[in-house]
Amino acid sequence: MQFPLNGLTFVLDQLDLRFKEKTQLINYLREQNAKIASVLTASTDYLLVKREMDTYKTLRAKKLGIPSLNINYIYECQQNPDKVIDPNSFIVTSPEDKENFKNGNIPIKCSTAQSSSSVTKLNINTSKIKVWNYDDSNLPKFDEENAEVAKWAIFKETNDYSYVYFVLEIQVIPNNYFQFTTSDYRIRFRYEKQATTDVQNKNETNNVCIQYMFTDDVNEQQQLFLSYYNRIATMPRIARIKDMLPNKIGSKLLLRLLWSHKIDTQTLVDSVCQLVESIWLESIGDLQEMLNVKPESIILKNRCSPTARIIT
Repeated sequence: MQFPLNGLTFVLDQLDLRFKEKTQLINYLREQNAKIASVLTASTDYLLVKREMDTYKTLRAKKLGIPSLNINYIYECQQNPDKVIDPNSFIVTSPEDKENFKNGNIPIKCSTAQSSSSVTKLNINTSKIKVWNYDDSNLPKFDEENAEVAKWAIFKETNDYSYVYFVLEIQVIPNNYFQFTTSDYRIRFRYEKQATTDVQNKNETNNVCIQYMFTDDVNEQQQLFLSYYNRIATMPRIARIKDMLPNKIGSKLLLRLLWSHKIDTQTLVDSVCQLVESIWLESIGDLQEMLNVKPESIILKNRCSPTARIIT
């Protein structure tokens, strides 16, 4: 028996599936020893989609070089367990990619999750890049509401009765959300240093430092990140951590990302995850049904008065 899904990591996009259908899909993938996540990373094998459309995940998958795979491939594997199904025939390509292929222009996709050795080495003096404190009155505008964390690292320094946290983030506004009216830059580097004192098992926060550096040059941002990373990583009593951060440490964007990762790794009770997902999917389904109703089909009625009407 073939196991083509064994060891593969999938991220599910907007599949418009009811809770029962999605649960069956997830259960089948897990039975085949496939991994399911909601955050696209360099280790993701496929983004599962239902149809060709531009969403944040499909655009990000394209930047990372992750292929979008039609969900029908999974159904074919499920219905034909003894047959080898070629996933390449289920790859979803955008009209732009099809046009490039027809014209012989095949763009090369590079993952943004590059190692430090693959970053273009530039003669950048990071000390000359302006540093902004979080409370500066003239801090450049940045639409944090629509931004995403592209790269991050968390370090913890352990001392007697105290801890010091260092949080590094590269925050990016996707192209489809970037507007000059709401943001002066599309990329910013965020540095946070925060000390906590453990007094009788009660953490007290003090000495908070949050700074920003703005530049839309990706290589400059990478160099900034590496510069801070290498400096902190070589400090004594330092360790890198990947768990959820203590309260009030890290940006809202990073906390949201870590929370999603916590759900993906099923550290929460499974029944709670299923309940939240069920409510969300049912709400989306009901909303779509309401939006699909044509305005001219809405009839006004009233049970109290023959002349009055209400919308049904």
